[in-house]
Amino acid sequence: MKSPRCRFGLRARIASLLVSSIASIVFLEFAIRVLMPVYDPSGNVTFTMQDFGAPLAKPNFVGRQWKNTGDYNVAIRINDLGFRDARDVSDAKKNDLVFVGDSFTFGWGVGESERFSNQLDAMLGIRTFNIAVPSTNFAGYQKLVLYAEERGASIGHLVIGVCMENDLCNYERHARRSTQHRDAGFSFGRMFSTTKKGLAAYTSTYHALTSFVHRTAFLRKAFIRIGLVKDNFAGMRTNDFDKAEIISSVNQLVELSSNYDSTIIIIPSRGLWIGDNQRNERLVHDAFVERLRQHRLTVVDLRPVFEQCGEPLNYHFEYDGHWNPDGHEVAAKTIASRLVPFFRDN
Repeated sequence: MKSPRCRFGLRARIASLLVSSIASIVFLEFAIRVLMPVYDPSGNVTFTMQDFGAPLAKPNFVGRQWKNTGDYNVAIRINDLGFRDARDVSDAKKNDLVFVGDSFTFGWGVGESERFSNQLDAMLGIRTFNIAVPSTNFAGYQKLVLYAEERGASIGHLVIGVCMENDLCNYERHARRSTQHRDAGFSFGRMFSTTKKGLAAYTSTYHALTSFVHRTAFLRKAFIRIGLVKDNFAGMRTNDFDKAEIISSVNQLVELSSNYDSTIIIIPSRGLWIGDNQRNERLVHDAFVERLRQHRLTVVDLRPVFEQCGEPLNYHFEYDGHWNPDGHEVAAKTIASRLVPFFRDN
C-alpha cells in the first residue's frame, strides 16, 4: 500500500501538470491573438436571431470573414441596421433595387464591391440596397423585407436570391415544427458538433490549428478519413423530388413577391453537377423554375449560363460552396441583361 506521502506526491504532480498545461494553453491563445490576429474569433462576423424572426449581424460591426482553407479573407462592414451595405436601406425609394436572400446574395467570401448586387449598381446605373443575411429562407426573407420597410424603406423593385441547395422546404410543416419543443437527446455526433462550434466561436487556437490542417494536404486527407474534417461536398444538402415541397416553396415565394416588381434569381445547387443525386436535382430544379413561371414571375435561372463554360463548379470556391468573384461577375452580367430592357422601358 502506498503511503499518504506518496499519494500526496502523485496528486501534487498531477495538479502541477494540469496547471502548467492550462497555463500553456492560455499563453498560446494569447500569443496567437497578438501575433496572428486574423485567427481571433472576435474579428469574425456573426449573426444572431432577432425577435422579429430573422438573423442580423451586430450593428456597426467592422471585421473580417475568412476561411481556414485559405479560400477567402475579406473585410466585412455592417451598417447600423445589421446589414452588409454601405447604404442605409431606410433611404430606398420605389425606383431603386432591393436585394434579399441568404449567404450567396450577402456575398459570402467576396468583397462587398465584388458581389453581384453591387456590380449591378454600376452596370445599370441604379441604386441598389442589399438586405441579404445568411442562415435564413423565404420566411426569413419576408421578415427582413418587413423589417426594412418598418425602418423607412420604400421598396418597389425586389430581387430575391433563391439558393436551390437549402431554400426549398415544406414551409407549412416547417412552421408547425418550429412551434413545437423537441428534445433532441444526446449523441456523440451532436456533442462533437457543439464542441467544434464552441471552440470556433471563442478560441484563436482552434482556428490556427484547423487552418494548418486544411492547408497541409496529407493532414487534411487524414482528418477527412477519420471524420474530424468534412469534405467540401459532404455537408451539401440534397433535394428529393417532393411535389408538396415544391408547391409550398413556390407559394411562399409568390406571397413574398406579390407586392413588388420582383425578379427571382435562381442560384443552382452544386448537386446538379456532382454527387449521386444529380437526376433528382435536375428534376427539382426544372419543376421549381417551371412552376414559378406558371405564376408569371420574372425568373433569371443562372444554371444555363453556369453550364456554358463546361465547368460550373469553377464559379465556386475550391473548398467552400459559395461563389467566388468569377461566379458573382457572371451572375451580375446575366441579371443585368434581363433587367436592362425593363428599366429602359420604364
